[in-house]
Amino acid sequence: MNETEVKDNAVIEDVLIKTSPSIDESVRVQFNEFISKNKLTRSIKDEQWDFENMVEFSSPSNSIYCYMVFDKNDPNKILGGCSTAKDVIITFFTFVKNGDLYTLIPVGGIKLVHI
Repeated sequence: MNETEVKDNAVIEDVLIKTSPSIDESVRVQFNEFISKNKLTRSIKDEQWDFENMVEFSSPSNSIYCYMVFDKNDPNKILGGCSTAKDVIITFFTFVKNGDLYTLIPVGGIKLVHI
């Protein structure tokens, strides 16, 4: 399957992809609280993050839920959050573009460990 064939809610190797309309509002609230506390934007009213096009990648059978929101002014700037429970974010991270690839950078010095 190539990337042009990927549709909303498509299952790819046990990973479910959802877009904003089907993402729980509590996820947006958690992102807004994190952004506000960590000064990632000047104010919540000055929304630089495109919550209308938020993406969820999840694997319920593996208890993995990740969310991504893009910067409206710089699509190469992406804020993400992950958890082992649906609609609850434990770890936030940013993606930094490195050529054609993105590098995941934990926010706040938290190390992500794969077990």
